[in-house]
Amino acid sequence: MAAVQLLLTAHGYRTETDAAFGPLTTAHVRSFQRDNSLDDDGIVGPDTWHALIINMRSADRGPAVTAVQRLLAVHGHSAADNDGTFGTSTALAVRAFQEERHLAADSVVGPDTWAALLSEA
Repeated sequence: MAAVQLLLTAHGYRTETDAAFGPLTTAHVRSFQRDNSLDDDGIVGPDTWHALIINMRSADRGPAVTAVQRLLAVHGHSAADNDGTFGTSTALAVRAFQEERHLAADSVVGPDTWAALLSEA
C-alpha cells in the first residue's frame, strides 16, 4: 500500500507513507477519485490504478519514482540510487525487470510495467 500512498502524494494528495491503508489514506483516495471523475468508493481498483500511475523515465524524480524503486526491490531488482531519483541504477533495474517479465525493455515505467510491478507486490 506504500505505492498507493506515494502515488497519491505525487498527485498532490500528501499521504504519510506508512503502508497502512487507514482512514487518512482512504480519504485521500476518495478525494483523488472525485477529482478524477471516478467512483469515490475509497477502493483502489483498476480504474483508480490507471488514473494514479505516472509514466516514469530517466531523470524523473519524486514520490512516484520512490514507488517504482520500492516495487522493484519487492521483485528482487533493487536500485543503488534508491532515493526518489530515476538515475542509471533505477533505469538498469527497470530494464532487468522488464526483460524478466518479457516486456518491452525500454527502461520506461509505463502502464504494462506498472501492472507487472503491482502484481504480487
